[in-house]
Amino acid sequence: MIIIKDINNIPELSSAVLTIGFFDGFHLGHRKIIDTLLSLSIPNKKTIVVTFTNHPISIICPSKAPKMISPTDYKIEFLKQKGIDYLILLDFTDDIMRLKPIKFINYFTSKIRLLDFVVGSDFRFGYKNEGDINFLKNYSIMHFSNIMVVPPVIKDGFRVSSSLIRKLISEGKIKEANRFLGRDFFIEGIVEHGDGKGKNIGFPTVNIKLDNNIIAPKFGVYKGNVFIDNKIYDCFIFISDEKLGRKIGGIIVEAFIKDFNGDLYGKKIRISFKNFIRGVIKFDNENDLKNQILKDLEFTEK
Repeated sequence: MIIIKDINNIPELSSAVLTIGFFDGFHLGHRKIIDTLLSLSIPNKKTIVVTFTNHPISIICPSKAPKMISPTDYKIEFLKQKGIDYLILLDFTDDIMRLKPIKFINYFTSKIRLLDFVVGSDFRFGYKNEGDINFLKNYSIMHFSNIMVVPPVIKDGFRVSSSLIRKLISEGKIKEANRFLGRDFFIEGIVEHGDGKGKNIGFPTVNIKLDNNIIAPKFGVYKGNVFIDNKIYDCFIFISDEKLGRKIGGIIVEAFIKDFNGDLYGKKIRISFKNFIRGVIKFDNENDLKNQILKDLEFTEK
């Protein structure tokens, strides 16, 4: 997969099929769009995904910008695994925000002779969201291209969307969020030194700081997995902005990894969340904390 980070560097191609979106989390609805895109690919017809490193609302109305479900690195990872030919990965800026729909699309049609589009049913783009499906349909007729509109995915009676998944994650409803994502929600980061309390009570943990741009699950304890050197380990996760009643500055994610004793300091790890166990409990001392952890572990092993 070729990654392009400047809209002026779009390659000259004879034929391609393209989709545009923020694709936060690459949930089941997004996956349906990508699978449709790939189904329309034939020899000499390249697949192109246009997306952004930052949410457009972070520029349009910063105070209303949502936290993200997954980092930009996951977009690259997902699309590479899918076999997409070109990823146009742009920073959403004031200049891009002010582009009229016709001018934005012309960046692509000026370089690609035959260009088809795959979009979701609520697709909007361009200055003040003036570009929509009707705009694309009219544009396609004039430029001899095709447009495929992918209907939303309905699961468990709900329309799958990033906003719904964010809400579920923030409420600790991880199992439900994972069903709509089609994978486990995860947090990743560099392992830092903690305060050593876990080790002192017989439960050494790895500690990572939550990226401020990523949605935080409801504070509490979860069952999950840690991915280390292409191996998967069961783990017991604690996430909060305080420890033993003391604010710690930022949100910390701690994981007690079963059957692992290696040194992970300074390494990047991925912690996935499977289900919520309990909320935060305030303890008077470390012994009470240890007893509760033993109960939690017993519960998760049932």
